[in-house]
Amino acid sequence: MDQTTDHLLFEYELLKKERNDLTTTILKTDVWPMSKPELIKKHYKAFFKFTNAILIDKLTNPKPNGTGIRRL
Repeated sequence: MDQTTDHLLFEYELLKKERNDLTTTILKTDVWPMSKPELIKKHYKAFFKFTNAILIDKLTNPKPNGTGIRRL
């Protein structure tokens, strides 16, 4: 599956924790899901925190254990 913006934001299993943190923050004052423009406009800080929490290794090298973290 392609890693589109929608896929990463709404579906990608390896970003579940980051997405849960984002949605928890948004649901305090708004609804989820929402459009990407509305998300960025109304919840810039939470979205910025979400994007900064993403480890690029999770996106480029997912591991069979499902964590995106290499096990020795």
